[in-house]
Amino acid sequence: MKSTILVFLILLNQQLKAQIIINGFCDFPNTTISLFEIEDCITKKEKKISETEVDDKGNFKLIFSSNEIKKIILRINSNFTWMYVQPNSSYFIDIPQDGQITQFKTNNEIEMVFYRLDGKDINYKILGFEAWMDSYLAEIFVLKENQPGEFIKKIAAFKKEVNDVYSKDTSLFFRTYLKYSIGLTIDNINFISAPSEADKFNFYIKDTPILINNDKYVEYLYSFYENYYYQLDQELRKLLDNSIRNYDLENCIRILKKDPYIQTEELAELILIMIINQGAFPPKISSNLLKTIYEKSNYPKHSTIAKNSLLKVDEINIGDIFPNIDLDLKNQYSLQMLKGKPIYIHCFDPKNQKSVTEISALLKLYEQYGKYIHIISVYSKPNEDFSISEQRSLNLIKWRKFELKPNEKSWEILNIPSFPYYLFLDKDLVLLAAPALSPSPNGSYETIEKTFFDIKKEATERGE
Repeated sequence: MKSTILVFLILLNQQLKAQIIINGFCDFPNTTISLFEIEDCITKKEKKISETEVDDKGNFKLIFSSNEIKKIILRINSNFTWMYVQPNSSYFIDIPQDGQITQFKTNNEIEMVFYRLDGKDINYKILGFEAWMDSYLAEIFVLKENQPGEFIKKIAAFKKEVNDVYSKDTSLFFRTYLKYSIGLTIDNINFISAPSEADKFNFYIKDTPILINNDKYVEYLYSFYENYYYQLDQELRKLLDNSIRNYDLENCIRILKKDPYIQTEELAELILIMIINQGAFPPKISSNLLKTIYEKSNYPKHSTIAKNSLLKVDEINIGDIFPNIDLDLKNQYSLQMLKGKPIYIHCFDPKNQKSVTEISALLKLYEQYGKYIHIISVYSKPNEDFSISEQRSLNLIKWRKFELKPNEKSWEILNIPSFPYYLFLDKDLVLLAAPALSPSPNGSYETIEKTFFDIKKEATERGE
């Protein structure tokens, strides 16, 4: 019993040490801000890890845990911003109006401001280094054409100074960031005596651990192997093409290992995933090979990347027939059963303030156009019961609503970046818009009602 309590206390202590707190202010009061981590830096698949409400004064607090330095994404309405976090840290941030916040542009990147940032924090060190490097390059760049010899000396001096300044830094994440930031920014400059492709491979990739959770390393990898399929030796490319089309994973890896800039099995498999993700092959071929990697890879991280890549390959585009998702497994009710009328899918979260505020607008649409258009709402089953106010919001919905478990396949198909989110399908389940216009006005004062009105008018003219 004592041993069990001791283990519990040790684990609790570790979790508390790994706790991260973000205290923030933004110019969108009374809404929801969500925090996502990146599952892998190859596909950039996001996973929600925390969410909170912004109060009426614009203040919010996010508390979560992490045992490592990582990049996180903050999403509020259609906007997002990002930062790095490290264990046992507190942050004070401001998402100001001049960060170009908008409610209208989808996936709009905005800037944040840090306050009271610790000098040992990863953000402080990265921001300081990037500012130094940018300033230094701006100062010496004029020498590149006019005095190339002097330019080379200045580049060498900068690299030496960076090494001297940061040689005692113990953060592997930061040292990796430094190395690959220099590789992307300085060693990619075309100047006399610049590193050759062989030099870059030997220094930045060969005999180096594959750090697919470090975004700067992955950015360098993509830079080095950009369109690599078309740069392969012609004979190798023919062999690889044949193996890919036959879903022969072992042979694909064997062929890629013959390339002088790949060599290892682990790197070969990762480059193979990148080649597939770069769209060199039809979706069906790409999908089948990714499934093979997901099922047979000897590298767990590659399996995760392949699984996340499958979601992108199988991504539904405008004009595609939408997959038949299960809406109610218990009663065997699916999207297919709604064929015959256009379908407006409202994906929402009863805990999300913006989701709740739009229900009244949806109710008006339903009362006016519900005869001509299927309006359905889907939401995630909570770990705990909804609060009284959340349940009250759910009870306002008079049209069909479906509670889906968080791990149901339907969520993967819907692929919702943030709530609320709307999709619009025609009567034959062809996807017409994703995201579709919402019931609330956008920047051009547009709503989905104009579309609904036209559908009702045409149906009335047909005597329906």
